[in-house]
Amino acid sequence: KELPDNVDAVPNNTPKVFMRYSKGGLSDEELKLFTLEKINSNLKTVKGCIIFFVVLAVISAVLTTFGLVQVSSALHSAFSNIPPLFG
Repeated sequence: KELPDNVDAVPNNTPKVFMRYSKGGLSDEELKLFTLEKINSNLKTVKGCIIFFVVLAVISAVLTTFGLVQVSSALHSAFSNIPPLFG
């Protein structure tokens, strides 16, 4: 049997339950609880990552948009002040 990544995923966080799990001595109900706990903790991690990346994407998009607007307006004003060199 595959051991859980972290002991925190064990229901009630008891070493006894963990030991029984590693020896394959848990009842079906306990095993279900154990698996659910593990899935929940993994989902929380995944959700956290997704939220982080979404926030990051939004921030970068906003910065890019505002950055481009500022740069283009700055360039526009700079070039409009220079007398036309060609023609």
